Amino acid sequence: MFICTRNGNKREAYGKNFYSVALCTYNGEEYISQQINSIIEQTIKPSEIIISDDGSTDNTIEIARGILENSNLNYKIINNDREKGVVANFENAISNCKYEYIFTSDQDDVWVENKAAIILNVFEKEASALLVFSDGELVDEKLKYLHCNMWKSVGINKKMLKEKEWCYK
Repeated sequence: MFICTRNGNKREAYGKNFYSVALCTYNGEEYISQQINSIIEQTIKPSEIIISDDGSTDNTIEIARGILENSNLNYKIINNDREKGVVANFENAISNCKYEYIFTSDQDDVWVENKAAIILNVFEKEASALLVFSDGELVDEKLKYLHCNMWKSVGINKKMLKEKEWCYK
């Protein structure tokens, strides 16, 4: 999912290819390296990665830090002093992002290599867009396709997309 926020006193205007990644973690050592590597390998690299960790007791933070230290990306890891829960953890990550365009990410996501490029292109072509989100294939812990996508799992169908029944203007 991609969120574009417009908050004049918080966000700064940068070029079209500047974006932040707000990544939330909690005991995700099994998945975090694949996700961070899929972000690092984007055809348009993120300008920063902000990780908000909700009190992991495993090696999630150490793994993330090790990968990011060896990259050329700006990053910040925030260790919450107490468990905040999913929503507050994402609020924390997003509030620490510097750039106008913010991609949100769970620790167990894996991005296709041109995800950022495709979504940033939509913002370039659609000046009035405030939010762009993408579908995703659901996979198991070994990245085997489950033959179901995100939109189907939450009830979004082709008719709704065509008629924009879920959009507000």
